[in-house]
Amino acid sequence: MNFMAPAGEQYKNATVKDAIAAFQIGETCAQFVMSNNFIFEFYQEKTMCSRINVVCVQLLENPANPSDPIKLEITFEIFENIKEDVEWELVFVGTDGREEHDQVLDSVLIGPIQEGRHKFIFEAPPPQIQNLRPEDFMDVTLLLLKCKYREQLFMKIGWFVTHTYTDPELIENPPSQPAIEKLKRTIVSEDVRVTSYPIKWDEEQQSETSTEVEPNAEMSYGMASIELASNSNSQQTMSQQDQQQTPMAAVN
Repeated sequence: MNFMAPAGEQYKNATVKDAIAAFQIGETCAQFVMSNNFIFEFYQEKTMCSRINVVCVQLLENPANPSDPIKLEITFEIFENIKEDVEWELVFVGTDGREEHDQVLDSVLIGPIQEGRHKFIFEAPPPQIQNLRPEDFMDVTLLLLKCKYREQLFMKIGWFVTHTYTDPELIENPPSQPAIEKLKRTIVSEDVRVTSYPIKWDEEQQSETSTEVEPNAEMSYGMASIELASNSNSQQTMSQQDQQQTPMAAVN
């Protein structure tokens, strides 16, 4: 189902999931006709609590070896021109959750950015294996994408990370010490946790209420790429949408 329709668009044979997804991605006004002919409609202001909305993060080359880089294709929307850089930071969190064991894999700065939809690829090195404990390979860990503006965290996106053997013999009889070269790293895309935080986007603005959602919407559109510099050696490709908006589709 396409959500980026003109204001007041009516969606037939819709589900509650469709309506929630449309609300989360910023649809301003819509009417949903459910299968039982129940009509649900909502209206929300175009100006959202955040001037930046992360629409989609696609995990590239996943699963991968533990020594392979982590690649994310990030699509985000700017509702107002912003003058300062947006910082994107990727953090690996160990199994014990202790901050001193966290590894900042990389961070990039992008800006200033004009109003519209944009896309870039964030490639970060893997966690340093020598600094990981055996349980970090055998238990579930966490990968966090932190989004900051003016040194303020406004959004955090988290995925669970697992390491598993592909050899049937190792699956049946795993060694006491992990055989790292035999493991596959999987970032679990089906269970994404997104938390937004109130910040001051400028000196005069009051900060708003934080929210937590689990979005399941992606977007598809045509883009024209331009290169942007950053503060690291990561690969970034920034893209700006053409003036005409194109449909956004919900996925599982």
